[in-house]
Amino acid sequence: MPRLLAIDCDARELCFVLGNSVGERVTLEAAGSVSLKGLADDRPLQNDELGKQLQALLAKHKRSGAKVLASVDRNAIELFQLTVPPAADAELPELVMNQLAIESSNIANESVIDFIPDVGGASEPRRITAAALSQVEFDRVKTVCTAAGYAPDCMLVRPYETASLFLKQQTAIRGNSLLVNVVADEVDLIVVDQQQPLFFRTVRLPAGMGDEAAEQRLLDEIRRTLLVAPQGSEVGQVIDAVYVFGTSGEYERIVQQISKDSTAKVELLDPYVGFALGSQWEKQTSGRLIPLLGMLLGEAHGGNHAIDFLHPRRAPKPPDRKRQLAMALIVAAVLVGTGGYYVWDLFSAADAVNKKLASDLADLEALVKKSSKKEKVTEAIDDWNGNSVVWLDELRELSSKFPSGQDLVIQRLSMTPTRGGKASIAFQGLAREPKVVTRMEVTLRDSRHEVQTPRVEERVQDKLYSWGFETSVSLSPAKVEMEESDHDQSASEVKESGKKESNSKEPDKQEASAKESAEPAVSKSKKPRKGAKTGSKKATATEEPAAKEASPTVEPNSDDRSQQESPSVDTPEK
Repeated sequence: MPRLLAIDCDARELCFVLGNSVGERVTLEAAGSVSLKGLADDRPLQNDELGKQLQALLAKHKRSGAKVLASVDRNAIELFQLTVPPAADAELPELVMNQLAIESSNIANESVIDFIPDVGGASEPRRITAAALSQVEFDRVKTVCTAAGYAPDCMLVRPYETASLFLKQQTAIRGNSLLVNVVADEVDLIVVDQQQPLFFRTVRLPAGMGDEAAEQRLLDEIRRTLLVAPQGSEVGQVIDAVYVFGTSGEYERIVQQISKDSTAKVELLDPYVGFALGSQWEKQTSGRLIPLLGMLLGEAHGGNHAIDFLHPRRAPKPPDRKRQLAMALIVAAVLVGTGGYYVWDLFSAADAVNKKLASDLADLEALVKKSSKKEKVTEAIDDWNGNSVVWLDELRELSSKFPSGQDLVIQRLSMTPTRGGKASIAFQGLAREPKVVTRMEVTLRDSRHEVQTPRVEERVQDKLYSWGFETSVSLSPAKVEMEESDHDQSASEVKESGKKESNSKEPDKQEASAKESAEPAVSKSKKPRKGAKTGSKKATATEEPAAKEASPTVEPNSDDRSQQESPSVDTPEK
C-alpha cells in the first residue's frame, strides 16, 4: 500500500495531506498546517525551522517510505506562451530552450524549465506553455523537505494540480470549463478543456476587505475571466461551464450571481468525491487542501503531472560513445608510440609556442576586460539618451485618462519606439457603447498624442461590453534643449543683421530701421524657456492634419542600438 505525502509551502503557510493508495483509490489519513509566523516575536520561520515543525506534526503518523509530492510558490513561477515549428516530441525541449534564450538569457540560465505542449502532431506548429521556476524557490522547497527528514520526489505547480483533480473526477465534461478555487487571500482561476489545462491566473484579494467586498471582488474577477479568456490564443472558445470548489454555505450567493450574469452552467464541486476517508481524518473545507488532493489523485493515476520541476521534459541523451572513444584512444596511442622521438620533439616545440600564446592571450583578455567596463557604461548612456520617451510616464498618463473599468476594458496594448524619439501605441478593447470610445479619444488627444480609432464594431454575443474597438496613438517627443539654444542663436543673428542694415541707410531713416530690426531680436532673445516649448506645441498642432491622414503604423528601427523591446500587456496573465 504506497503511502503519499503532499506538501504545499508558500510565503504564508505550509500545509500537508497524508494518504495511501490502492490502485487508483486514495484514502486520506491526516492533514495539517504550519504558519510561517509561528514564533512569539512574530519573526518568520526559517526553512530548517519550518521543516522541523512539519516533522513534529507527522511524528504521530505512519509515514515511513512515503512518496513526497511538493508544490512551489506560485509567485516564484514565470509563464511563457510560445509557438514552435513542426517537430517531434523528442525535439521540443531543445526548441523551447532556444526560444526562452531569445526571450531572456537570464531565465534560461538561472531557472528550472518545464513545459506543456498542446495536443497536436509533428507536422504542424505547436503551442507551448513554458514555466520557469527560480533557482531560489527550488532550493527553498528542497531545504524544507530535507529538514523534515524527506527528499521530494516531485515538485509541482498548485493550479495545474487543481485542474488535475477536476479532470480525474469529472470525466463527462464537454467544451471549456472555468475552475474557481479560493486559497486564503488568493483565488486560482483555471480554464481547462476535456484533456488538459489551457490557461490560469492567480489573483490576490486585498487584505482587510469585509466579506461582501471580498465577495464582490471575486465576482468581478470571475466575470473578467469569462470575458477575456476566450479572446486569447490559449483558449479560443467560449467557456461553457463554471465550477466553484466549496460548499453551498460558502459560495451559494456567488453561484446564483454568476448564473444571472452569464449563460454558462454554474455548479459547486465537492473536492472529496472519489476519496476514502480514514478514521482519523477530519473533513475540511479549506481551498488550500484542494491542490494537495489533486497531487495525491494524480500520483495514484500514474503520476503524469502537467509540470514537474524535478523531472522536466528534456531531450533524450545521446548514445553511449565510450567504446568508440576507447578505440580511438588506442589507435592514437599506437601512432604516438611509432612516431618516436620525432613526434615528441615536434610536440615539445608546439608546447613552447602554446605557452607563449597562452601568455599573450591572458594579457589580451585582461585588456579586453578592462576596456569592456567602459564600453558597457558608454553603451548604457547611449541607450538611455537614444530614446526620449519615458514609458512609465506614458503608462501613468494613459491609466489616469482611461474611462472606468465599468465602461471600458483594454484587452491588449503594445508600445513601440521609433526613430527620432517618437513612438506609437496601439491597443484593443471592449466598451459598453460607442460614446465611451469617443470620450476616450477626446481625453487622450493633446499636442503630443494623435489618436485614431479606425475600427469600432458591435458585439452582439456580449451583454456587458457590446462594442469592440482598435485605437492607435502617435506619440511625438518633447523638444530638447538643443532646439532652444538654436532659437537663441538665430535671434542673435537677426539682431546683428538689423544693426548692419540700419548703419547703411540715411540718418533720418536710421532710427526707424533700428526699431524694426531690434523688435524681433528682443522678442526672440528674451523669450523664456517656457516660450520655446509653446512654439513646439504650435508646430505640432500645424502638423496634425497631415498626421491624421497618414497611417498610424510606424516601422521600428532595427539598426538603432537604443531601441527598446515593445512592452506588452496581456490582461489574462497577471
